[in-house]
Amino acid sequence: MVKVSDILRERVYPYSYQEIDSLARAVGWEALLEGDTQITLFAPNDFVLNKLKTTNEFDMLRHITLLNQLVQFHIVPVRLTVEDMRAEARAEGTSTLQLQVESGRLLTVEVGAQILIGGVAIVEPDMLADNGVVHGLDGILVPPGMSLDEFEKPAESQSATIYSPDEFDRFWPNGTFQAE
Repeated sequence: MVKVSDILRERVYPYSYQEIDSLARAVGWEALLEGDTQITLFAPNDFVLNKLKTTNEFDMLRHITLLNQLVQFHIVPVRLTVEDMRAEARAEGTSTLQLQVESGRLLTVEVGAQILIGGVAIVEPDMLADNGVVHGLDGILVPPGMSLDEFEKPAESQSATIYSPDEFDRFWPNGTFQAE
């Protein structure tokens, strides 16, 4: 049985998709990628996602909430091949479809000679899995109101208090916390 996660981890030519697999796992979507629920994943290729990393592989993880929103915007909770999208457009008599993504937001699909997902071209269509289909993209789908520039900003700082050993003993006598 081939799962969506297998395609993402094993595909290497002409594009690879390990980055979107890692990012989806980092925000807790591995059960969906490996489960039995039918999904469509619009997967940016590794080359595209690596452009977002400014200094190291963990840059995007600094913004976990934004990353979760970004990943969700690439997942449609139903299996849709390219032919399915073309057939739906023909049935509706339109060249534009609206797909509801995992977060509930709408994603625009333009059906023509080439299919554009949110303005981004599918470069590797219809990678079929038992639990859905993966379409490789040559770009990143950005939810309305989000900018990829937000990933380049420093993450919100977290503050911590550092106690000297004497102060530590004042709050933790005998290893038990005592509030003042």
